[in-house]
Amino acid sequence: MHQLRILAILGTLLTGAASATAADLGRPYDGGSLKDEYVAPVFRWHGFYMGAHAGYGWSDKAWTLIDNAGDGDTNRIGTVITSHSADGWLGGIQAGFNHQAGQFVYGIEGELAWTGMEGSSAWVAGPGGPNAGVARDATTDINWLATVAGRLGVTFDRSLVYVKLGAAWADEDYAHTGGSVATVRRFTESDTRFGWLLGAGLEHAIDTNWSVKFEYNYIDFGDERMSLTDGTRTAVFDIDQDMHIVKMGLNYRFDWDRAAPLK
Repeated sequence: MHQLRILAILGTLLTGAASATAADLGRPYDGGSLKDEYVAPVFRWHGFYMGAHAGYGWSDKAWTLIDNAGDGDTNRIGTVITSHSADGWLGGIQAGFNHQAGQFVYGIEGELAWTGMEGSSAWVAGPGGPNAGVARDATTDINWLATVAGRLGVTFDRSLVYVKLGAAWADEDYAHTGGSVATVRRFTESDTRFGWLLGAGLEHAIDTNWSVKFEYNYIDFGDERMSLTDGTRTAVFDIDQDMHIVKMGLNYRFDWDRAAPLK
């Protein structure tokens, strides 16, 4: 008898538990707050980051003749005597900091790139001078490029669309071949150009720490007077320059915020 009563009680308990479970499973969620409800975390862009980038650039240069080192050809003084594009691949590193306020992200970023950008052009000395018809050339090599810029962007979860505005420096070597048929002279000068930068890009987070970016930069270095010398004479040019850069980068964020579940 005791065994039958125990079996009956167990049966009753099991039946009640099964009924309660079925009732809970069948009850629709009424919109109330459940403490253990899982909510996907909000993605955050805040934090320090470092990375690397690679890309391609081209820089348009116009050379205006100011002083021809005493080689005559005075009828071209003050005119654009030649122009060329210094282009090539580049690669470097970047570091920065982002702060996020709602959907907006703002911060600062610095970049340093080594470049293989170079270009040259040639012309012939004009009539009327002692060296009429003698070939001339101008060459530009861009060694490195550095930028510091502020960034402002709008987030779409794991994607960030941004613009940037800042300053740029370019270390460059200039060369010019002049003189006469009998005496060829090579004039050289090195300079670090300074200008302003305007850019735009898209950055997308691969996971919590890693992100990739695609970016375009326009840099205006303005017009600067360059004195190229061979040690004896000096040729002077005003060189107007702007630059275009397209690049792809990879960033690692050190302290990317991990948001808690929403309350």
